[in-house]
Amino acid sequence: MNRIIKTLDTFTHFGDTDARDVEDDDGGFRNSAPCTLSAGSGVTREDVQVVKNTSSTSSSLCVGREKLFCQYGDKVPGVLGLKNHGNTCFMNAVVQCLSNTDLLAEYLGLERYKLDLARSANGEVTEQLASLVRALWTLEYIPQLSVDFKTIVSKYGSQFRGNSQHDALEFLLWLLDRVHEDVNLASHNNNNITNASGKSNTFDPFLCISLPIPLQAVVFTALSFLFLPHSAFLHQLAPDDAWKCPHCKQLQQGMVKMSLWTLPDILILHLKRFRQVGERRNKLTTFVHFPLAGLDMLAPPHFLYDLYAVCNHHGGMHGGHYTAFCRNSVDGQWYSYDDSSAEAVPEAEVCTRGAYILFYQRRNNIPPWSASSSVTG
Repeated sequence: MNRIIKTLDTFTHFGDTDARDVEDDDGGFRNSAPCTLSAGSGVTREDVQVVKNTSSTSSSLCVGREKLFCQYGDKVPGVLGLKNHGNTCFMNAVVQCLSNTDLLAEYLGLERYKLDLARSANGEVTEQLASLVRALWTLEYIPQLSVDFKTIVSKYGSQFRGNSQHDALEFLLWLLDRVHEDVNLASHNNNNITNASGKSNTFDPFLCISLPIPLQAVVFTALSFLFLPHSAFLHQLAPDDAWKCPHCKQLQQGMVKMSLWTLPDILILHLKRFRQVGERRNKLTTFVHFPLAGLDMLAPPHFLYDLYAVCNHHGGMHGGHYTAFCRNSVDGQWYSYDDSSAEAVPEAEVCTRGAYILFYQRRNNIPPWSASSSVTG
């Protein structure tokens, strides 16, 4: 919470958005088709109260909280919906999850990304994402901002042009990769080492981990089970994807095992709910139980991760809708984001059959560039 308070304190433009602008602005897509399925009423919640914390002994932190109350009143920074501009629910859900990623929100909000912008890139995608995230946290969002963001996304990602529905994971990976390129952090290199026993080790950076859901677990499974070697990280290559042995020069259906060499500050887990079975693609509605706090990766030094966002998919293969659950860093409350709607949701309702992408943050991790690097809590 200290990080968000210090970050918000550096923002220069505060104030409420003109309600008439929000209601009258159709976002430039007046004739666009709606999503095929809606999971909410589409009304923005404005009756959420920020509870004043009087237990802190830090005078600077108290001053920060007082400023928040003066600037925002009974509204919670970061709790705003995003207008749907024609099947853009996949985009809205991903943006909400990224906006509630503290490290990224601070990096964008404090404009630290400008120090890292690649000389060969103009950084338009990152600039528009930063403007959108900043507007959500200062409660200055207007639909035109998400229109501008969609326009820039379409400019650099031709697959996202038009008003077709897209996979949220595909968009998330594209967006993160684009931001990495903008700030000159992209790395597509990998190292391959083959030893005398015929084993080949490849070190490759990753943005997220995809976890297959066992077909036999049609009703219930636990996230910890998906991490077991026989179910998630160890599988045999298919005949059309065989590996050429460097010693015998023959194609082999070898066994592939994925291990995590280093653990990231932000851990993104993708539950593979869409499965190809013969000539048909099915969606698995298996209930996957995942921890909201204290996910232990079971590898020294036993980093613990806490959940802060979930991207959900509702519906089936031929029609669906994306929403998000996010934990707000200011009041610690979970909120449900369904396009324009943003409403408080009980913690017990965060884990559902619709969970598709899970966002975890490593506990007690504050980078040296953070505004809160000298503050504990």
